[in-house]
Amino acid sequence: MHQPWLKIMRFGPVVAVTLMMACGGAAEDPRQTSSAPTDRAAGPASIPPDQLCPKQVTVDQGAETIGVPVLLPNDTLAEGSGLGALLCPGPELLIQYSSGITISESKNTLADPNAEWKGLADDYPEFSLGSTQGVAASLADPAKGAIGGVQFVLGNGRYMVIGNSEIPLDDLIRVSNSLAAAEAS
Repeated sequence: MHQPWLKIMRFGPVVAVTLMMACGGAAEDPRQTSSAPTDRAAGPASIPPDQLCPKQVTVDQGAETIGVPVLLPNDTLAEGSGLGALLCPGPELLIQYSSGITISESKNTLADPNAEWKGLADDYPEFSLGSTQGVAASLADPAKGAIGGVQFVLGNGRYMVIGNSEIPLDDLIRVSNSLAAAEAS
């Protein structure tokens, strides 16, 4: 059985944080099982993101820790250094922006990303297959009930552009296409 790629819970109006599967899903949705994507449901607002990923870091510090090239967006929806970078267990680097976009970067752990994403697209109507950065991608469409996101693997890195259920998928794809290697400071 495939593992979902967009393990998201929403905290407050615009902050998205990737979490473990055990943290969510709509109880009334019969498709929600331990392996179903949790990108549809908001999580408990009582757990602030800084408690889940308490280590605030610079992008350079995060790059040293995650062991993959850090990609930063060049798009009006994700400008500047963002609201901050958090280092989460895994390790995973989250870079949050005031628009509601979060960029997640980590080492790829999917044995066959394309098979994983095809399984999601086959099982859940909000997921589809697409491309970004010249590679295959999994797309989660907020117009179909997802929080929204684009996930792809580039080299040994796994990258996600995560929305907030209000940012259209086309905008998330545009942001993912704008990602480029961060310059060391």
